[in-house]
Amino acid sequence: MKIDGSSPPTVSVTTSNFFIRCFSTKKEEGLSTNQIFNMSILFGKHDELRRRKELNRRSSHKIKLNISKNKAKLIMRFQAVNLLLAAILLFLSFKAYTTVKFADACLQTLKGEFEIIHVHMLIHR
Repeated sequence: MKIDGSSPPTVSVTTSNFFIRCFSTKKEEGLSTNQIFNMSILFGKHDELRRRKELNRRSSHKIKLNISKNKAKLIMRFQAVNLLLAAILLFLSFKAYTTVKFADACLQTLKGEFEIIHVHMLIHR
């Protein structure tokens, strides 16, 4: 997968904790060329997740999106594991990486597409 013709993001997955991180060096307005964009998705350990799902089918999971230079952070908990891929594709499809535009677009899009249990956003300039 590519982000608007830039180099493909690096995606690493470890099944023990469902940790995924995406990097891009795409140059955007207000950001340096070598700026790292990353998305961390933390779902907890596999056995713990399976046990929780058996006990409670509506178990929530945390997704954390951040842009390190502008420190835009969006943390949300979803109710279904199968939203993982949708969240990754959504993140990779964004073209506006400036802090306010990214955070607002991300929040509004996710509000329209998913049932959000909790949203916590921090924006620093």
